[in-house]
Amino acid sequence: TWLVFADEAGLARAAVQRLRGAGHRVVTVHAGDAFARTSDDTYTLAPEHGREGYDALLADLAQRELTPARIAHFWLVTDGETFRPGSSFFQRNLEQGFWSLFFLGQAMGEIGLKPLPHLTVITSGAAQVRTEALPYPEKATVAGPVRVMPRELPGLTASLLDVALPEGRKAIPAETVSAVLEEMLATPASTVAAIRGSRRLESRLV
Repeated sequence: TWLVFADEAGLARAAVQRLRGAGHRVVTVHAGDAFARTSDDTYTLAPEHGREGYDALLADLAQRELTPARIAHFWLVTDGETFRPGSSFFQRNLEQGFWSLFFLGQAMGEIGLKPLPHLTVITSGAAQVRTEALPYPEKATVAGPVRVMPRELPGLTASLLDVALPEGRKAIPAETVSAVLEEMLATPASTVAAIRGSRRLESRLV
């Protein structure tokens, strides 16, 4: 069973379609105004409400015997600056990035999720691989939870993958979807990488 925090740009949707086509059970979570189960395989959650939605989500999944073996978090994949009234895109990125993973990790620890899943966090515009501009540096804060969670929750592995979306809200290339799926289905390991074109660049300590 997969738990997928789906983005509005369509990358998660494309990946989920392929997973379901291959016979995987996928539950999706969308950012909304409140926590709710809108169908057997779909939830909404209000990121600005803090941890309560994440506790409710994992509790409901556990009650339904749908504890995820893998979690994919796409909320920091964006193709435009959208946010709720009275907020800002900067605040949106923190709520749906750093704080989302922070509260998700706390909820997993509180509920005693067993076995712990593998977490893949997919972002766009959160990694600088050469000298290109980093338009939304606040997205890079997700590296904190991604690196700390495996230490706080022994048995959990977490990987971080940054992708580059085409400009102008164009269709997401099939090769990008394939690269993301390959990352999601890989042997669980704690890695930090970026996809640029057909290349996968991984960050390593040397």
